[in-house]
Amino acid sequence: MLEPLLGTFAEWISTSDAINASALADIVNSLINDDQELAEELCGFVPVSAVADRIADAPIADWYVWGKLLGRLAIAASGEWKKEFASELPRLKLPDRIRACDADTLTDASEIAHAVCCFDQDMALEMIREATPQIAESIAVSPGSVWRKADGIFWWCLGFPPKFLRSAEPTDQQRAAALHIIESLNLPVLADGINGCSYREWESVAELMFFIFEVSPASSERLVRMLSIDALDRSVGDRWAKPTRSLLLMLAALSTGGAEEPIRSWLERHTDELGEVSNVLVLLHPQWATDRLEAGVTFNPDALGGLHWSQVARAIATVRSLTTSQADAMVEVCEGRLASALSRLAPIDDDELPAMLAEMAEFHPRRLRAVIEKIDVSTARKEWLRQGSTKGSHKKLVEQLRGLIPVDHALGDVAEAVLVALEKPHETEHAPH
Repeated sequence: MLEPLLGTFAEWISTSDAINASALADIVNSLINDDQELAEELCGFVPVSAVADRIADAPIADWYVWGKLLGRLAIAASGEWKKEFASELPRLKLPDRIRACDADTLTDASEIAHAVCCFDQDMALEMIREATPQIAESIAVSPGSVWRKADGIFWWCLGFPPKFLRSAEPTDQQRAAALHIIESLNLPVLADGINGCSYREWESVAELMFFIFEVSPASSERLVRMLSIDALDRSVGDRWAKPTRSLLLMLAALSTGGAEEPIRSWLERHTDELGEVSNVLVLLHPQWATDRLEAGVTFNPDALGGLHWSQVARAIATVRSLTTSQADAMVEVCEGRLASALSRLAPIDDDELPAMLAEMAEFHPRRLRAVIEKIDVSTARKEWLRQGSTKGSHKKLVEQLRGLIPVDHALGDVAEAVLVALEKPHETEHAPH
């Protein structure tokens, strides 16, 4: 249906201005989602030199929309088209031009660098090296926004997205470029910026602090020492009754490297205000959090938003080392949600659930039997195979479950059928009946 229009779309892309580039990127993206082969055919009609000419003439303020379009073309295009475009990159002189970016245009520079990275990672890293002074200054003066504004740089060019999005660890070249940025930071200015950030910016600030720690633990340690707990405490206000994701992430960021202070003293200031104990609080201050649980404060295993089962298991094990009764009570809180997760075995849980199952099998077998009884067998029959047909970690999880399920339980047959089917890739599209 769209094939007769491919030539028209290609002409629009070839002759587009910045105003229309974003809309055309959305069209290409929709086509990718609907029909990858047709999207590739569309790119074949687009002259590489025409796209390069548009970027060559674009001011930095327009780089965002051109980067967005170029990034979608990189996903859609054939290897031959991408190779030809990569050969055009030197004449665009992007590493020289990016030196003119500033805090106001860093988002635009980030988007074009991300797109260039799809064609030539070395050139993308060269762009970042040339823009390091501007990136470092932007981090220091705007720590609450720069991480999200420039995720194309930090996540994709440098290779430091959240762990669950990583298919590989950063290369030596990426780490070197990231370290150059961190070593260029004005840490006192950055500390002042973090002290003055609004609470709504804390999640982004925490992610930035995790990045700094991963790249340079020594710089992270110096930064934390410069922060004012009194200033941060004023931003929290009355949120201690139910600590939110932003607060918990900030607490975790302040304790990177295993530092106990100033976090523990800060938590102890708010002992009487605390209305909820989370995994994070248990791991940051075990005895204090356990005392709160024994005082009747509620345990919330998913206060971060979404259950991180390996972290839940660590929190339970930590409390168990202090009091078995409170650890068992924590497991009881998790029973229903764990049964629901085990009914579906979503891919995100493949690497998370084994630790929780191991903890329960060894120390809470009665609770584990109760969880198994709550698993929806009909849902498991449909979902266990479909969710992990190509993942080795999924197979290991099902094998672990098979060893924990009672021999006469219906789930045992489901697990066995899934494992047999996973050995035969051509049969994995159909769930066992």
